[in-house]
Amino acid sequence: MKKIFLLLSVVSLFIAGCGPSASEKKEIEQLNTEAAKLDSISEQIDQRKQEIEKSAEELENLVNEL
Repeated sequence: MKKIFLLLSVVSLFIAGCGPSASEKKEIEQLNTEAAKLDSISEQIDQRKQEIEKSAEELENLVNEL
């Protein structure tokens, strides 16, 4: 997801350098907003995955103690 965000940023900078029209600016803003949302979602997924792995490890330790 971070690659998508980086790619969209580079593309938006290139388009901004060429003097985009108002409709292009609006589209760039929408793409940047979507990229930020996707990046946020990706980070949340990674956090949940780490929480699940930690819980599974704790469960395995408790089962081994029994």
